[in-house]
Amino acid sequence: MTQLTSTERNEAIVNVLPNLTRYAYRLARNPHDAEDLVNESVVKALDRFSQFKPGTNLCGWMMTILHNEFTDRCRRKSRRGENANLDDWEDRAATPQTQDRQIQAKQDIKAFGRLDRQQRRILMLAGYHGASYNDMAKTLGISLGTVKSKLYRSRARFKDIREQMESPGPTGT
Repeated sequence: MTQLTSTERNEAIVNVLPNLTRYAYRLARNPHDAEDLVNESVVKALDRFSQFKPGTNLCGWMMTILHNEFTDRCRRKSRRGENANLDDWEDRAATPQTQDRQIQAKQDIKAFGRLDRQQRRILMLAGYHGASYNDMAKTLGISLGTVKSKLYRSRARFKDIREQMESPGPTGT
């Protein structure tokens, strides 16, 4: 078996890049992470090209390197946690929880409690769980149009209850 020249090696790697990029996108599900993954894999492949056996599947060999790099990154991320953007963190840390927000949160909980069971359930599915209309329809066993209608009415009812709670009652004089 003859070794590839550096030009042949580089051409072969360039020909494999589209497949590597597609695979990286599937794994990372983020264009920036996928690009980093492909770049790191190519660097590792070039560093270890002496281990590649000419005549075998270069694409498979490089995809193995890419997959192993992805797995290593996932392990590191699970041990260290996600990297937080410091600017975002500073903005959130600099905004103190005010008493008004606490009072409003308590009023929202009371208003939510005044809704009937079905209204609370559909609002929880939409707001808290972030379910799509289709998911809500399947969960509740109702049609898509009914989901939209019930969600609209539930939101309107919640808003009405909140407004009633905020407005002063009759003075009774």
